[in-house]
Amino acid sequence: TFPYTYDGLCEAIADYNKDHTEKVFKMGSEEMIRAEIAAFLGNTAHESDDFEAGREYLACGDRKEVDGKVYCKPCTNDLFDWEKFKCSVSMVDQNAPYNSYCQPGFEPPEGCVCETITQVEESGPLAGYVEASKVFYGRGAIQLSWNYNYIRASFA
Repeated sequence: TFPYTYDGLCEAIADYNKDHTEKVFKMGSEEMIRAEIAAFLGNTAHESDDFEAGREYLACGDRKEVDGKVYCKPCTNDLFDWEKFKCSVSMVDQNAPYNSYCQPGFEPPEGCVCETITQVEESGPLAGYVEASKVFYGRGAIQLSWNYNYIRASFA
């Protein structure tokens, strides 16, 4: 099933527009508005694999949810099974550090702080997985990534 809906898009636009004087898809001529909507939908379709990917595949395509918390198994392209969306060997196996999409020189207010992330557990069902909330990777229809973009989006 698709992680995105028309109603969800309408709710997000309304939510943004209530707090900003510059309104999304409500400024300019009708032709400009249509062009802006088309450009937005074209970009988000591209970034989200035609609205199928809620998360970037290699960083979090192989994921688990345990007690309401999401865990990702970061993977390289050659070890990712694209048919099953499973990773055979995690990038954090053997406690290898992981901090993809994190530029260490940035700190608030320019960017979120980078932490070195390792696997949740060395053995067991979460071996090779990291907490999704602790890593930076493409999320959402815009596939927002990198620590300096996360902080900028939080202020939008």
